[in-house]
Amino acid sequence: MKLIQSILLFAATASFAPGTLAHPGHHEHNSMAFALLHHVTSIYHSLMSLAVLGGVMIIVGLAISLKHKTRRVAGAALSIAGAGLLIGQF
Repeated sequence: MKLIQSILLFAATASFAPGTLAHPGHHEHNSMAFALLHHVTSIYHSLMSLAVLGGVMIIVGLAISLKHKTRRVAGAALSIAGAGLLIGQF
């Protein structure tokens, strides 16, 4: 359980920290086209980081369900949530 909490905490802080894949903050742009391109790529990178998190959740959930028979439901729930997050990005 500590591993899952650590992964989720890392993913939450990594995707919203300044200068990471999420939007790094407001700054001025020279043209409207550059501003639009910047925001579209920023949104794309944010969605891709969520897709990666979904993939990690699937793998961790499967590992939990296969390794711990008593936590099979928790592992399956984590895998389903990860799959939903991954599919929701596309």
